[in-house]
Amino acid sequence: MDTSRKLSFHVGKVKITSKGFVADYTTFWFGTNDAREAHYLTAILNSNILDQMIKEHQPKGKFGPRHICRLPFEFNVPRFDPNNKLHRQIAVLGVKAEKQAIDLPKKSRLKTKAAIPSMKEIDKLVQKLLRQ
Repeated sequence: MDTSRKLSFHVGKVKITSKGFVADYTTFWFGTNDAREAHYLTAILNSNILDQMIKEHQPKGKFGPRHICRLPFEFNVPRFDPNNKLHRQIAVLGVKAEKQAIDLPKKSRLKTKAAIPSMKEIDKLVQKLLRQ
């Protein structure tokens, strides 16, 4: 995520513009100087494969499973290795998915993911990565 861009949105008639990053009490943060690593992790965290793996371990709320917190990292997500071809492929698809998602209309997370053509390929690679 490019934190140098100012994001704006409306709540009723009020326009709100960000001036930095706002974190909720359950927000986890990771920083890297390698954009490939960021796209690799984003692709994995947004994959349907990892989502399915964590579902049975998530607490259930009024609207279904919630609070993934550190659960994704209980499934042996390997650190990004720029020398690993599979890791590089996932990173490239992460970039592609981001570009495909930018112009999509705002919908639920699941509907948005379903509308991103590269998610199917990401899921195949993430399944291969996490089943090794």
